[in-house]
Amino acid sequence: MIFDAISRPQGLDAWWTKRCKGEPRAGSMYCFHFSEAFEWTAEVTGVDPGRLIEWYFTDAEPDWTGTRLRIELIPEGAQTWISFEHEDWQDDNAHFRHTSFCWAQYLRLLRMWVEDGTSVPYEERSRA
Repeated sequence: MIFDAISRPQGLDAWWTKRCKGEPRAGSMYCFHFSEAFEWTAEVTGVDPGRLIEWYFTDAEPDWTGTRLRIELIPEGAQTWISFEHEDWQDDNAHFRHTSFCWAQYLRLLRMWVEDGTSVPYEERSRA
């Protein structure tokens, strides 16, 4: 369930994207749709089914293009920890700081989705 939430379109749409397409397979391309103005593309550069997914953004906002997003699941007893990295930013600018803040919000939404099946409608996520 947790791997599906971080790697499959249906799971990602429940907490992050408005709509996405892709397959958790090395070399596969994902399309992350947030709005007409924000439709980004990334290549899967790392995958270990059930444990890890990594994307390299090839077409996105200028600050996101060339960045790498890596999510790893680390089981520990009855719990699963998430190691989350969004790296290779060129500048520590306002967009970097805004994205860091938004990731905190989105990871909270991921937790809600995984733990109790709560999916906040896309249009309401910034206020959730």
